[in-house]
Amino acid sequence: EHGWRHPAALKRAVQRMLMPSQVPVRFRELVAGRPGLPIQRARFFAGSGPASAMAEWPIGRTPSGAWFWPMPPHSERLGAASQDGEAGAWQSQRGLLPGPHPWSRCCGWLVELVVEQRPFSPFCTSLVGVSDEAGSAAAALAAGTPQRRWVHVGHEKTAESITLRELCDELRQQLPQLGFDGEFEVLPESLRRAGTTVEPLNLGWLLHADLRWTQGERLTLSEVVITSGSACAEGHREPRRVVLFSRDALRGPRELVAGSSGNGTKLNATAAASLKVGLSVAGWQVGHAPGAPATHEAPTTQPTSIDDGAACGEVDSSRPAALTRSTDEEAAMDDIVPHARRLLLASSGVRQFEFHPSRTGVLLAGRKDGVISILDHEADTQTHVLEVDSYPILGLSWLNTQPQWAVVGASQSGTTCMVRYDEGKPGCMEHVRLEPFPHLSSLSVSCTDDFFMTSGFCVDCGLYDVVTGRRVSTFRGLHQNFINILRFANRSPHLFATASFDHTCKLWDLREPITASRPVRNFGTETLNVMCCFSPDDRHILCSGVDSALQQFALPYGAGETVGTRVPLPALNSDTNYRRSLYLADGSLIATAATNESHLRLYSAEAPHRHRGFIECKGMLMRRRQYAGLPTEEYVQSLRCHPMDPRLIGALLSTSGPHPESFIAMMRLGL
Repeated sequence: EHGWRHPAALKRAVQRMLMPSQVPVRFRELVAGRPGLPIQRARFFAGSGPASAMAEWPIGRTPSGAWFWPMPPHSERLGAASQDGEAGAWQSQRGLLPGPHPWSRCCGWLVELVVEQRPFSPFCTSLVGVSDEAGSAAAALAAGTPQRRWVHVGHEKTAESITLRELCDELRQQLPQLGFDGEFEVLPESLRRAGTTVEPLNLGWLLHADLRWTQGERLTLSEVVITSGSACAEGHREPRRVVLFSRDALRGPRELVAGSSGNGTKLNATAAASLKVGLSVAGWQVGHAPGAPATHEAPTTQPTSIDDGAACGEVDSSRPAALTRSTDEEAAMDDIVPHARRLLLASSGVRQFEFHPSRTGVLLAGRKDGVISILDHEADTQTHVLEVDSYPILGLSWLNTQPQWAVVGASQSGTTCMVRYDEGKPGCMEHVRLEPFPHLSSLSVSCTDDFFMTSGFCVDCGLYDVVTGRRVSTFRGLHQNFINILRFANRSPHLFATASFDHTCKLWDLREPITASRPVRNFGTETLNVMCCFSPDDRHILCSGVDSALQQFALPYGAGETVGTRVPLPALNSDTNYRRSLYLADGSLIATAATNESHLRLYSAEAPHRHRGFIECKGMLMRRRQYAGLPTEEYVQSLRCHPMDPRLIGALLSTSGPHPESFIAMMRLGL
């Protein structure tokens, strides 16, 4: 069921592609690019998805002749035998959890230990984590010391029951193999003050529940002198040397679709020639120059690809292409970005939507009537549908490592569900109901799929365990007014940001206890905050407010409060012009739109944020039918940028008036 198979099935499939060999192979989990524990079950599904397993070969034999594996467990008995054969591999079906992880977590935590050679002085780390190069270079300074070592902590205990004390004891036993000479106490390093311990420190903390541990974390070990703090408060008043470990769970950047990146890519000749006359190319209305009529003709054939009418070619030279300008050149406010666009007719009634993080043609849509659906936006068809609630769906987030699963939430009722669609079985979707979060306004899943969080029209946030489906924490009073949106970082599973109506956007870190009075960063903004988002590399955060309020803040760890840089948007001087802004997939541009406007604008992400052009959506909905003179207006209600394709943007267009409508407009940029 759900595609789960014994690892032997995966081994047989892979061995068909390999040269015959007497050397065994085993497989371990690959969680968002980081190694996990040996696979106990393999999951098969149709369609694309992120890599979820890695092959491992032994590096030699022990004196007894057994195979020796580079990562724990090192013995052949524990390493390979359990992945061979079909018998005895499956646990009892009793007590299986509903959701993407029926067998819960495996025993213990896999950690990577890296030795850092540094003087006994403060060391500034970054929010984006310690780089691979930094860890390797520092370890290389210690002659004869292993650069890194993988350890399986608590391999005989459930992961949820392992404490910080047990982790520290296990690390202390590994110190001699890492080149530390002498007896040392091992303690966690503070995230805020390098070279000091966490304060307050409780060695009884559970790694998962209290410190939100994830598989495959990198721990950087360093020898320091402790002169104060909680470590000395436990009966150690004299300065002494201890080994501190800092946590790094940073994941790699998301891969972009082939051929989508690189400034200077242009529209094909057919689309470029259409810029002047507004022709429709295979259902894509092409952006036109000022003064030219805008038409939207029905396609004579169903488009087979989103690239129809938007492939590579030349842009018409009669109008400057705003996005192909030099870095220092700025577009005029009436410069139109070369693009092709079309309405998704299958998206009628949508209130919110999200592109799939690894399947380029799939998006998840939540409607105003409480129904969710899976849309193939390349074919403009609905493939799956599920009624979740009667209230509008406001919260949507795909899982990053399980391509068939997503989390959704309804507004007033706070109904929260995990849903699954099967690409091989069109129609209905499976769902698992979780504890509701009343008056829900947003939800977000961490990049490793360990947790998801909810916000609502309140000052609290909920933290859910994706594996068990339970709400494990509620963080109270994080703001002085409603939290409209929260977002996890793209590459760190512990960093998240909250955007509030109290004119602040705050940054938090799940690796430390969450206290309302101690955010990692507190950004003051000009207006109430409608939304926030991280740049693709997590080095900046973008805060969108009301009307022309749009600010970008840098994220060095430990830096003080800053004013950020302001995006020079034209103002309408409207208190109801609620703005949404996002980074395109490669992080080079910012797309922004507001609810009193029918267009979106593009700006460079790098300060001073030069204007790159705009896309006018006015008339796209009006041309669908005759409104018989009824007063109505079109506006951009929501905005999403494709996570893998920096040329693709989706805008939720809505109308006001007695017969409101909403559709998703897909926009292919001619970069």
